[in-house]
Amino acid sequence: MLPAPPRGGVDPAGRAMVGSAAAPAGTTQRMSDTRGPETARRLTALALACALFAACHTTEREDEVHTSGFLYDYSRLVPGGEGQAQLVYIDPQADFSAYDAIQFERVQVWMLPSDSPVAIDPAEMQRLADALDLALRSRLSEDYRLVDAPGPGVLRLRVALTEASQSSVPLDIASMIIPIGTIATWGSKLATGTHSFVGRAGIEGEFSDSRTGKVLAAAVDRRVGGKDFSGSTDSWNDVYAAFDLWADRTISRLRELRNSSEAPP
Repeated sequence: MLPAPPRGGVDPAGRAMVGSAAAPAGTTQRMSDTRGPETARRLTALALACALFAACHTTEREDEVHTSGFLYDYSRLVPGGEGQAQLVYIDPQADFSAYDAIQFERVQVWMLPSDSPVAIDPAEMQRLADALDLALRSRLSEDYRLVDAPGPGVLRLRVALTEASQSSVPLDIASMIIPIGTIATWGSKLATGTHSFVGRAGIEGEFSDSRTGKVLAAAVDRRVGGKDFSGSTDSWNDVYAAFDLWADRTISRLRELRNSSEAPP
């Protein structure tokens, strides 16, 4: 890591320091002295953009649905509603209140076919799969025992990371700050359903009874980055945001299903 430039003070020769440049003793160097009108306009646009996008969601559900073949059966999946995955299935006869443990198999990498000429390093993909695995385990362990073997009262969870792509950090920032970039990225959103330069991630997963193998719930989802500043400094931030969202929704949905099973008819 490179050392940070000095941010003021006095050097050994007694000269005042402003930023990384030395100023003659007895003088004060103001930032406004070196800013041109264009710089001021961009900073103003940046402040406005921060205010406009601060309340936006970090990721959005992708419009186009793709399946990888990871799930055993896609025929029962139906389009998810607001706040749900792209495709979902819930066994209406399942009693989720009967389960207090989860046999969580390690998240797999099961990539969708891609037209992109840039291949992601397998080690990088495994690191992302491990991050998704950790996010899910962290939330599921709040309500369930995580076990290694099937048994009574044990759900089996299989999950695959099916897609992951980075955002282009410099272009992502530019598309939010520069008006022409904003026009271009929203034009792309209207034409393709996806903002330009943002990251995306895909997931497939299913819960089954660990002893019988009967599938009780399944989902397919793809998320893309929204236009806010949370992903502007890390090209994988949109992907990590999708992981957190999936982990949150998984435990929330399990709680809903368990409570509805416990409720009297």
